[in-house]
Amino acid sequence: VPPRNPRALADACIALLRDPERRARLGAAARARALELFTVEQNLAAFRGIYLELISHAPVRREADAVDADGEPLLFATPAEA
Repeated sequence: VPPRNPRALADACIALLRDPERRARLGAAARARALELFTVEQNLAAFRGIYLELISHAPVRREADAVDADGEPLLFATPAEA
């Protein structure tokens, strides 16, 4: 369906409504693609990366002398890779 073409989109939707076999084929193909692209392992790795990035920039409240050599507050956590 061409972009910015509501008429073509409507026609494609109507064609799918009238063709259950094509809907089933497209649905199966979409499911297979989603399972391929979004595995549990990939999602875990993505979330892990997000959490590590967030915690690497999150200072915690500590006593005033809990600073690094540059006087910056110590971070809550440092990623294992650092």
